[in-house]
Amino acid sequence: MEFRRYLSQVINETSRVGHIVSDLLAFSRRGKPQRAPADLNRIVRMTLSLVQHKLKLSNVSVEADPERRAARRCSAIHRKSNRWC
Repeated sequence: MEFRRYLSQVINETSRVGHIVSDLLAFSRRGKPQRAPADLNRIVRMTLSLVQHKLKLSNVSVEADPERRAARRCSAIHRKSNRWC
């Protein structure tokens, strides 16, 4: 079962690298920058899954509840951003 998880991660990361290469090529063409929504919770989960083995080897544990923290942070950011408007 663990092998499937690692295989899935390799497939996902291969796809991610493909997107990075596409983004780099698009960037090198000097087009107008575009904004797009991002799922920060997914980014945090992916990042933690990538470094999980290295953290374990270094006896570092990470506890994350990105959904809960993100909601609090977004609320705080929203309050602060209203001052800028």
